[in-house]
Amino acid sequence: MLTEKRYLVGCRNSSIMPLALEQKLIVFIDRESNVKLLKKTKTGVYVLEMNADMAEKLNAEDQLFIIEEDLQLELFTRLPGVKSVLTTENSCPLVITVIDEETELPVQQADVYCFTPAVTMQVKTDEKGIAKITCCELPLKKIIVVPKNTFWSKVVDSPECQDKVVVIKLRKIPERKYNWIKQQMNLGEVQRFFTGKSIRIAIIDSGISPHESLVTSGGYCPAFPDDQQGWAEDPDGHGTYCAGIIAGRNHLSGIAPDAEIFSVKIFPDAHFSDVVDAINWSIDNHIDIINLGFGSIHYCSQIEIALHEAIQRGIVCICAAGNHGGAVAFPASSPRTIAVSAIGKNGTFPVDSASALSSPQPEQASLFFAEFSNRGAEIDLCAPGVALVSSVPSGYASFDGTSTACAVITALSALIMEAFPEIKTGDYRQSLAVKRLLKQSSLDIGLPYSMQGSGYPDIYSLLKKSIARKKREYGTKKILHKDLEYLHDKAVRCHDDINRVLSELNSLTF
Repeated sequence: MLTEKRYLVGCRNSSIMPLALEQKLIVFIDRESNVKLLKKTKTGVYVLEMNADMAEKLNAEDQLFIIEEDLQLELFTRLPGVKSVLTTENSCPLVITVIDEETELPVQQADVYCFTPAVTMQVKTDEKGIAKITCCELPLKKIIVVPKNTFWSKVVDSPECQDKVVVIKLRKIPERKYNWIKQQMNLGEVQRFFTGKSIRIAIIDSGISPHESLVTSGGYCPAFPDDQQGWAEDPDGHGTYCAGIIAGRNHLSGIAPDAEIFSVKIFPDAHFSDVVDAINWSIDNHIDIINLGFGSIHYCSQIEIALHEAIQRGIVCICAAGNHGGAVAFPASSPRTIAVSAIGKNGTFPVDSASALSSPQPEQASLFFAEFSNRGAEIDLCAPGVALVSSVPSGYASFDGTSTACAVITALSALIMEAFPEIKTGDYRQSLAVKRLLKQSSLDIGLPYSMQGSGYPDIYSLLKKSIARKKREYGTKKILHKDLEYLHDKAVRCHDDINRVLSELNSLTF
């Protein structure tokens, strides 16, 4: 008996289903009892549950049908490279206590990864900072603690167990919430004049939670049709983090703080069909840049079609390369996107943190290619993706991953579009111009092209002339303001003199 699978059914020539083709599909669904309609997107793309025979039968109905498995997508997580994770029950002999190094208070809701030669187990700390695991193999090879917020992660090799208890102390992230990218890319001078104003960015991710440093302009939930306000909730924290890198304000200075950000929520449980819907929503809502911090090892031609239509409308599509140290994931592997790998800089994180695992030589103060980052001929650019501090629903945290690097390039693209309004043509030339400017301005950091692409963008050098123009404009404005003040004062004096003369005239009797 053939297994029922989830299929994405669309049109081969367009991301919008033509009416005549859609009618054929409706007749097919009504006729075949073994076909179940799971959902229909706004653009007429259908998600059906059926077996392979039914999919082949539908394909024979019309050559314009394109039928693919509607596979799940992976959100590129905060701790790259950890595989074979088992979640254990909280009843066992080994107890791990996680506390604040300074106050020795418990650290709650921290993810604790315990490594044995065979498997990796994951548990969370409770309100007392305690995580319990059942461990068949002792001693453990390694423990990694990833706190929810506030603290650096920590790696403990060959942990010592005193009476089957391990105590791990975490160090706080400094209150000065800076990201080393600002110094590396000389963004201070750039942000005096360019902040991404009026550029519209769709963050297709896990949602964006309310946060003191973020202003979200709206959103959409392709995967959750019954909860269209759900885009403002982010239990995972991934979307909120990326939003902070792009447009954080107040206590967290993002790269393009005046950009308009939109939360397009597809995680958890995102499928190819949700991405098609999200991209089409971005087209309909005049988005300038799409940020995609997820991917799949599988290709989807219907996502490719949607990307093509987005590019034709001038939308810049920026994708994370992936976090498995292998081939570039889709859709970053598409030539229609800007694929971004991750680099790090030694000295920007504690040597005992999880960020150090991404560096081949953490003791050397230099840029490095993150070992978790996917690589390949499809890579266009690299960007900081290790130990950047950003917003999460419960505060601030440091993440690693190509999603971080992707958000950096998204924000830099917003600065470029603001600085060069002449490239905003509203068609394919717009997206190509942004990609060209990013690549032409990039610095070679001495890595193979398959790792760094063209390098990381030297945004200051790219915008140097624009900054000089702004300075001249500001200088001229300052002079004109002084002239205006002088004329205003002169007018006030004249007004007073006129009133005085009129008063004297009125007092005279003839």
